[in-house]
Amino acid sequence: MDDLKIIQLTSDQWEDYKNLRLKALKDSPEAFGESYDQVLLRTDDLWRMMLSQSIDNRKRWVFFAKLNGESVGMVSGQAMESVEGGVKVREMFILEKARR
Repeated sequence: MDDLKIIQLTSDQWEDYKNLRLKALKDSPEAFGESYDQVLLRTDDLWRMMLSQSIDNRKRWVFFAKLNGESVGMVSGQAMESVEGGVKVREMFILEKARR
């Protein structure tokens, strides 16, 4: 039986986020507003900061799907100021091998 968990990564796990985001851009470049090459230029500190913000500020969230310990998916959302309680989905991706 597969072990599927939905979690928030800590800023110390920024490499998991970076690796999955780059896989998403390789798999479906047309689905995102930036290119693989643009994202590749981000510094390690920026990746850490992005995850820290998703945990600390409560206006942006990033959740990850872990299947048997491997990061296989992610979804991020941002609070909508124009709609009370509204959240805009900013990115969503699941590795092909984890799609059902």
